[in-house]
Amino acid sequence: MIAASRFQLCLMNGTLHSLAWFALQRNKKETSPMCRILIVEDQPLIALCLEEAVIELGYKPAGMAPNKSKALSLGANADVALVDVNLLDGPTGPEIGKSLAENDVSVVFMTANPEQLGSGIPGTLGVISKPLLDIEMVQAIQYAVDRHENRIAACPKRMIEFA
Repeated sequence: MIAASRFQLCLMNGTLHSLAWFALQRNKKETSPMCRILIVEDQPLIALCLEEAVIELGYKPAGMAPNKSKALSLGANADVALVDVNLLDGPTGPEIGKSLAENDVSVVFMTANPEQLGSGIPGTLGVISKPLLDIEMVQAIQYAVDRHENRIAACPKRMIEFA
């Protein structure tokens, strides 16, 4: 019997989804452990679930930020960032994403409000709408890492890529 991690419990309501489990196991063997992923999210439970997914995929969390100032301070230590649009200090996600992208951080927006990004934020990869299925989260994280590491990457089905 496989013990469910906090990630699995958060994302799958206690039920281990075989596709997500397979993706996690495969990625543990194929990922670069040096990739540092920043989580910019003001909802603590969502931030913890994302952090657990990052760890389960074999990457290193660069920190969790609920606002712009914390995100920008942690951004110096990140390779990839998962950014929500609306944070504790308002709709600062687009500014954060643009600033991080200017510093060579690969940015994916994860938000319930993708329309707030218009036609996209220069330098960022794209947006995926919340709520996410567990497998979509895994795919979005892997996509961002692959793009950061200049590998061929398949864009998740529900993700809108920016030009």
